[in-house]
Amino acid sequence: MLILRYGVYSIKLFKKTEALPIPMPDFEKKEFLEFALEQHVFDIPLQAVELRSGGKSKWYISWRGVAGRVGTRRMLCAYILDFMKDQGIEPDSVLGVPVGATGIADRVQERLSAYRKGDNRVLAVGRKEPKIGIASPYNWFVQPPEGMTLVLEDTGTGFNSAMDWVERVNTLDNARVRWALAITDREQFGRYGQSGGIRFTDMGIPFYRMSTGLEILRTELRGRQSPDLVRREIIESEIRKYERGVGLEESLT
Repeated sequence: MLILRYGVYSIKLFKKTEALPIPMPDFEKKEFLEFALEQHVFDIPLQAVELRSGGKSKWYISWRGVAGRVGTRRMLCAYILDFMKDQGIEPDSVLGVPVGATGIADRVQERLSAYRKGDNRVLAVGRKEPKIGIASPYNWFVQPPEGMTLVLEDTGTGFNSAMDWVERVNTLDNARVRWALAITDREQFGRYGQSGGIRFTDMGIPFYRMSTGLEILRTELRGRQSPDLVRREIIESEIRKYERGVGLEESLT
């Protein structure tokens, strides 16, 4: 394996191997957070945004810009694979929660397949809406997963969408969700009363996160050369609310 570094980035070129463990470096949290900073995954919109969890927030984190470009998606997936190796996550299938995590999961599955000689695993893909005329739960899949499945979410708060996909996968004949992974977990509960990590744990599914909302906020505060005063005040205020354990709805006050 050859690692070419450009600033905080690593372009990781992998050689095909016959079996795990995956020949990758350890996951570097600080480097990953710097990658998030440089890719501008954090933003403060003019008005509070409504999240998929149902709550509202003054700020949001989106990995879609990273996933929408070939080069940055490749680098993001390299970080994901590093993290999976460190945690001992070795799935048969990786299902990205539609639609934000679909392309990311596709790339991760392709790289995992390349590590095993002769591997021809399915490329699990879910649908944003069920397809009419196909029996449930298969109407929710372009290609259903097989075997031990990792459900991948890009950014989550209550992880309601991910929970729905866990239920759909677990009703299939030959697939079960063994792990759940978030690229960023906001660690806020809002109107649903529990964080995603607690909810997955209650379901007996190990939950992993590569970064948290608080880590992203702190990296943003330290990393910008000249953040404007209003932006700085909002970030500092949100960090203080995290430290007090304030929920999503209360954080708007």
